[in-house]
Amino acid sequence: MSKQHNNILFELIQSMSQVEKAYFIKFYKEQGFTKKVNYLELFKIIDSQKIYDESALKTTLHLSFKTADFPKYKHYLYKLIIKSLLACHSKVSAKSIIRDELKGLELLYYKGLYNHCFAFLKRAKKLALQYHINTYLIEIYRWEETLMMRNLNVKKDIVLLANNYKQQKQAIRNLDNLLEFFNYRNKQQFLDRKYSEKINSKAYLLEIEKFYQHELVQDKSKATNLKTKIIQVELTASYMNISNKSEAAYQARERALKLFDNQQKIQYLEDQWYYITLYNFLLSEIDTNRYTDAFITLQKLKTLKSSNPFLQYAIFFDTYNAELMLCIKTGDIQRGLKLVAQNQKRTKKLSKEQNFLYHILLNQFYIAQLYWISEDYTNGIEAINRFTQYPAKQYVPELHNNINLMSMFFHLELNNLFYLEYRTESLKKIFQRTKTNSPLHEAVFTFFRDYLKRTNEKDKQRNDKMFNILKNSIIALQEQNIRSEIDSNILFWIEAKLNKSTIQDEIIKHHSKKP
Repeated sequence: MSKQHNNILFELIQSMSQVEKAYFIKFYKEQGFTKKVNYLELFKIIDSQKIYDESALKTTLHLSFKTADFPKYKHYLYKLIIKSLLACHSKVSAKSIIRDELKGLELLYYKGLYNHCFAFLKRAKKLALQYHINTYLIEIYRWEETLMMRNLNVKKDIVLLANNYKQQKQAIRNLDNLLEFFNYRNKQQFLDRKYSEKINSKAYLLEIEKFYQHELVQDKSKATNLKTKIIQVELTASYMNISNKSEAAYQARERALKLFDNQQKIQYLEDQWYYITLYNFLLSEIDTNRYTDAFITLQKLKTLKSSNPFLQYAIFFDTYNAELMLCIKTGDIQRGLKLVAQNQKRTKKLSKEQNFLYHILLNQFYIAQLYWISEDYTNGIEAINRFTQYPAKQYVPELHNNINLMSMFFHLELNNLFYLEYRTESLKKIFQRTKTNSPLHEAVFTFFRDYLKRTNEKDKQRNDKMFNILKNSIIALQEQNIRSEIDSNILFWIEAKLNKSTIQDEIIKHHSKKP
């Protein structure tokens, strides 16, 4: 048995939220299992393991578990957990409710209780039409047709059958249109991953330009329903962002938001369409320095409620990180630090959620920036250390590189020069080996090498010269549209050094100049 296959039960249990684990324990107890094999004991021991260790597991378990039958026990527990998860999430989305209604319908149909089926069909159809879930609509129309054929009212049902056929064809056309746009959007996402470490390269920009010229993006008539219209607008906004046309991206996302009427905002929340559209609009408001408007949009996002726990987690992390970003952009560091203190317990509780590792990493990145601006470098390094303990850093190279660059400035401020010298050379080698080196990295490495060569720490003229060289290098890169999440903060740090002020003062000064 392969190591990967051997670990699948451990991986499943580790991926479960606290709510799901509590539900499984309740679910297990309700099944009324005999005490001959205690699967709950097996579940709890695996859950307590940090790294999967089968030999330790067998040693710890009760004698009722026969070693020879151990693979069977694990397989049965795996299936039991899947059943529990399905039950736990059976009512969290329109799709899951429709799925349950169709299961009930099928059961009753094969029992010959055709009259009972119509109530299930009616509820499923209403939801599928309300949320434009064409995959289920096609199945619903087929069931409708099947039930009509069981009915003896030929004169009435022949008209309904003709109408049903038209509805099926329309649902298939809508689904085909949606699949076409989904496929094209996925191509863009794969393109982004392909160039994730060379996001500013000419090759990437040329491919994106070619991608944007496609008829699915340019021809408005190609999008025939609300969902495809939103994808079309978002593809346009994404291109505008990559091309550093933030205002055009903002206008595109504003158009996307106007596609929803009040009823659709509620309807499309559960499958995340409205939420994602509103969140992307918030990011565009921040990109275009509409900070006052962004705080208003942020409050709208915070008030969204969903029965889907994963969507609620996403809303929490996205709004939390967006508010931290706004605090950094506006220099309102006290508000940001207060927010960190308020959300500390909840963030810690959700830090084990595998689906939100990127959100957690981004959260620690913003917290580290807050400490940098408040000049609390010790706590800043602690935030960086929390970031680097997560294995997911390999999936976000740009974020990982930025946090490493930030740590160098922290160690400079703490006068850890020996460590700084070692870190400068080791990071340069890592970036070169992983091919994630950028002009910004080179400019920062050059600065630190020059800084470490100083013979007289009081040589202010030489210090100012080094700061200005780094400042001019970053400004030149920004003019070439080569940007980073931390380049602005580095500039504010330099200005604070040159003006003998604080980073926070420089951000507030810069923010006050914005129109």
